[in-house]
Amino acid sequence: MIMQVLLPAAQRVAIPWKNGGGITRVIDSTHGANGVEFGWRASMAEVRMAGPFSCFPGIARLLCVLQGALALAVESCAPVTLRPADAAYAFPGDAPASGAPLGGAVLDFNLMFDPARYAATLTQHPDGISAPPGPEVRLLLARAPLTVNAVPMQELDALRLPPGMGLEANGPCWLACLTPIS
Repeated sequence: MIMQVLLPAAQRVAIPWKNGGGITRVIDSTHGANGVEFGWRASMAEVRMAGPFSCFPGIARLLCVLQGALALAVESCAPVTLRPADAAYAFPGDAPASGAPLGGAVLDFNLMFDPARYAATLTQHPDGISAPPGPEVRLLLARAPLTVNAVPMQELDALRLPPGMGLEANGPCWLACLTPIS
């Protein structure tokens, strides 16, 4: 039987950063292989002060801002400023990167994955989404109270949907799709 899993925001543990510049809350993750820390990991971070990002060798990253504005500098890329209306920003996890919140703390949603094992997307859906069953794992992050596949969710709750399950969300959300690479 295919099961979806509700991942309530209220149950996430805050992990302080080593540099003191913020905290991370892991939403969901899978085990790594071949020396890579994880297959994929979805998390939220509160960026409270400017500083370097952690290095994740062998990992690709997709980052979006949920609240605030973040000036992001990634080695060999043009600097960008990310805001809630912007698309997710892709960059290598092992590239030196730093971020600076502009005008106050930033809340971001970060999808990291092993590109040798997964293809991934992270897309915003301001009016909800309807999608047929597919081969990917889907992780939906609620941006307001909404209902997904008849499951009521609060803002920042997440719902993991396994391969083969369709999706009906009636409100604003971010959707991470992770397709295993054969």
